[in-house]
Amino acid sequence: MIAQIENAILGRLKAAADSDALGYRFGLLDSYPEDWDEYFKDKPNWRGTAAWVTFAGCGAAIPTDDGQVHWPVNFFLVLAAESSRNETARRHGETGAAAQPGSYQMMIDAVQLLAGTDLNLPIDNIAIGAARLVRNNAQLAARNVSAYAVELKTKIFVQKFQGDPEAIGEFLTFHANWDVEPFGNVDAAPGTPGAQIPADETADATDHLEIRSE
Repeated sequence: MIAQIENAILGRLKAAADSDALGYRFGLLDSYPEDWDEYFKDKPNWRGTAAWVTFAGCGAAIPTDDGQVHWPVNFFLVLAAESSRNETARRHGETGAAAQPGSYQMMIDAVQLLAGTDLNLPIDNIAIGAARLVRNNAQLAARNVSAYAVELKTKIFVQKFQGDPEAIGEFLTFHANWDVEPFGNVDAAPGTPGAQIPADETADATDHLEIRSE
C-alpha cells in the first residue's frame, strides 16, 4: 500500500499537468532518491519542474474493534522549480516566452490537488502538514533549482491476521518478490486492493531460500 500511495500521488500530479489544468508540464516525476550522484547519472538532461515523493515514516498503530489496525503514515512531496536567471525567479516563477512556475506556485498546486483526496485508494483523505525548504545538495544546486517539501498525512488500514498464529508452522521457506524501484507493478491481481503476492511473473527480482530443519 505504501508504494501504491507514492505512485498515486505522482499519478495525480501527472494527470493534472497532462490535462493542462496546471499550465505546465513536469520534467521529472519520481520516487525520492537516496543517492543523488547515481540518480542524476541517468538523468543528465533533466530541466524544468520536478517532483519526488518519499515515505517519511509512520505513527503509532491504533487497533480497532473491527479487527483492523489504523496506521498513520506520512509522506513528503518534494517540488522543485528551475531557473538559470536567479533565486527569485526559481521561487516566484518566470513570465513571457520562457514562462515557468516557481516553487511557491508548485506547492500551492500540489496542495490543491492532494488535500482531502483518498487517491481512489482504501486510505484516509490526505491531510496537508508542514512545508519545508529543501537545502540544495551539489547536484540540485548545479541545476539551479528551488525545492520545497510538503508533508502529506493519511492512515492506512491493516487487517489483523485472521488465522491461528499457532498453526503457522516453522519458518522453513523464504520467498520474496522485489519491486525495484518501487513502482507498484509487482502484483498478481492488480484489480484486488493491496499487493497480491507471490507475483513472480511481474516481479523485478525474486529470492527463494529453503531453510534446513535440524
